[in-house]
Amino acid sequence: LTVTPVAGQSKVYGSTDPTYTYEVSGLQTGDGTSLLTGTLTRDPGESIGTYAITQGTLTETSGNYVLTVTPGVTFAITPATSDNTKVSAVTVDGTTLPTDAPNFYLADCGTTLVQITVTPEESTSQVVWYDGTVDNTFSVDISRADLHDIAYTVRSTDGSERKDTLQIESRFTFAAIVATMYNNLIYVNNNPDNNGGYRFSHYEWYKNGKPIGIDRQYYSVGDARTDLLDPTADYSVAVTTESINGTTIERVLHVCPDKVTWEPMASLLRAYPNPVAQGAMVTLESRATDGTPVRIYNMSGELVGGGQTHNGALQFTAPQAAGIYVLTVDGETVKVLVE
Repeated sequence: LTVTPVAGQSKVYGSTDPTYTYEVSGLQTGDGTSLLTGTLTRDPGESIGTYAITQGTLTETSGNYVLTVTPGVTFAITPATSDNTKVSAVTVDGTTLPTDAPNFYLADCGTTLVQITVTPEESTSQVVWYDGTVDNTFSVDISRADLHDIAYTVRSTDGSERKDTLQIESRFTFAAIVATMYNNLIYVNNNPDNNGGYRFSHYEWYKNGKPIGIDRQYYSVGDARTDLLDPTADYSVAVTTESINGTTIERVLHVCPDKVTWEPMASLLRAYPNPVAQGAMVTLESRATDGTPVRIYNMSGELVGGGQTHNGALQFTAPQAAGIYVLTVDGETVKVLVE
């Protein structure tokens, strides 16, 4: 006579074991399960895990059968659903996150390392971080501009667990990816070869916290040379990534607000129109003597064109590829945006 415990039996940690159920095979005609008395049992233990179900006190009363219990069937104790894993506070660098937004932190500009402290309501609960560290306090490197997802688990003494993730945004410094041209235009460096590996697809510009401009790589005050950026204002931009280090990743990152610094007008070359359409004519004006070499580089540092000044100027055709180009003349440089 074979008794097989029903698979999948379980209980929640801390509760009472149920009566273990089973199926019977091998009974002869006319005999029924009333021949069985007693109950199955399981291996001892009350921790989270699985335990083998065994014969216990179950016996066959007629004496006509040899009773066997199918081995290998287990009983599971699962984590309890309780409030013992609740978190009373999440603190980052001394700032306690609000209870209505405990899973996001915007790091201060220039921060490269943050210290996170998770305080469970149950003082004896453990906090286990994504790398296996067991400690209420954990330090994370956020030196790279990105959205950093920091996973952790609160593990109660009753065996219950709560998994959570804290997201920290680390912003670009303004100087890291934004540059000024002609004192009236700012632009984002969209070359992953020299901007840290980022390729951007969308841009939203801000002045003193208010949106300005349209969705493009640069913001220009105007076409006239007298249209100048405000050196007292804070400029910033939100950028949407297309890829990071060659991997397609779309996320919105932010640049820390900062003020622009005007370049001395005496040191500026003049290139116009700027921005300029692909393949259109550009005029470069310079104070250099006639015959001074003019070199044109792309943002990868490759020489893509050039010429010589004549009567304080050089006219040339803008490259066919959109992007930022650097013109150098007698130690001075000017950037031209081709779109």
